Amino acid sequence: WLTETLGNCESQRSKANGVIIGTLQIKTQAQSQTNCAGSTANFAISASGSGNLNYIWQRKLPSGEGFVNLSSADIYVENFQTNALRVRYIGNSHNPDGTLFRCVVTDSLTTVFSDEVRLNVNSVKGNFTDKNVCRGNDIAVDFAQNQSTTGTPTGFQWQSRTGVGATWINLQESTEKIGVNTKVLTLRNIQDSLQYRCNVTFGSSSGSCSESTDDFYIYPVDFPTKPADLTFEFCQNSTSPNLGIVAPTGGQVLYYSSLHSGEYSTLQPIISTINVGNQTQYFSIKNSADCESQKSLISITIAPSPQAPIILTNSPRMFGDTLKFWTAAVNPKWYSTASGTAFSNQAPKFTEVGNYEVWLTETLGNCESQRSKANGTIIGTLQIKTQAQSQTNCAGNTANFAIS
Repeated sequence: WLTETLGNCESQRSKANGVIIGTLQIKTQAQSQTNCAGSTANFAISASGSGNLNYIWQRKLPSGEGFVNLSSADIYVENFQTNALRVRYIGNSHNPDGTLFRCVVTDSLTTVFSDEVRLNVNSVKGNFTDKNVCRGNDIAVDFAQNQSTTGTPTGFQWQSRTGVGATWINLQESTEKIGVNTKVLTLRNIQDSLQYRCNVTFGSSSGSCSESTDDFYIYPVDFPTKPADLTFEFCQNSTSPNLGIVAPTGGQVLYYSSLHSGEYSTLQPIISTINVGNQTQYFSIKNSADCESQKSLISITIAPSPQAPIILTNSPRMFGDTLKFWTAAVNPKWYSTASGTAFSNQAPKFTEVGNYEVWLTETLGNCESQRSKANGTIIGTLQIKTQAQSQTNCAGNTANFAIS
């Protein structure tokens, strides 16, 4: 209001109106948010300006080229046309770790952009596999070898349960459960089948959050039964034998040169039959879970092979006599061929004219000598077997007489 004065006199008041227009500005910026996958993140700003303010939030994916306005077609976001944006189920493909957000604010005169803020998603990714452990043995499970994290873990808690649907129980440090709050869990003296997982704690914008790994079973597997000791006997200079030891289905035979040796072979050792005497080997059975039985003894005896016998004969013989073969061998085997398997313990005899071959071995226990060979002959005596016959014919013709 305004007046004019003249001496002691003052005019009536005149009125005038004026406006100072505020510039559009972001008074409070949103802050980057950190939370666990599947949780919610909230971004909020405050702004002032001329008249009504309009808000629209924008998003830029890590693989995107620029910011894009959010709309009702974008699932998992709420209140995108207000000053406070709500993002649900973070960590999925719509709002992955590293997504950027900003708000565009417009009044009657101008437009401003808020600062860019980042969505940080704590997550655990990876796969544990079920494990078979020999009953009573130990096992170490390393988080870092099977899992990776987005974000920085602040704590680990290993858990177990009896099976699907049962309640997860936090493991407590003990002599049989070591490192229950570290990346490496060591379990000793495994006896029971249990399901395990690791619950990982992260820092978040609201304080802390946690993510769990996938679960896995640890199954105790019984050791194979100790196989029976085995005894073999082989003949000197025989072909290196196959012991014929076969593991149960899914198992494997391990061969050791001594009882206390740690080195083994999955191939049967070559058995030398050159020298007479006793040999020892050891073997065990390992199952599909790599559980190994106690070692069993393989006793091998290399028995002496007898010398090839001498064959005596009364050859040659004349027809009408008997061709005989004989020997001083104690346990003879007479063969009619060099390699056939049919034999007789009785010395052969022949009465027909011809040439004969015989083979002979000596046996000692289960061992048989090389074959000795002998020849014999029965010679036919001179004799007329068929006489000529008298012939009758006319004078001047021919007559034929023949014998054999």
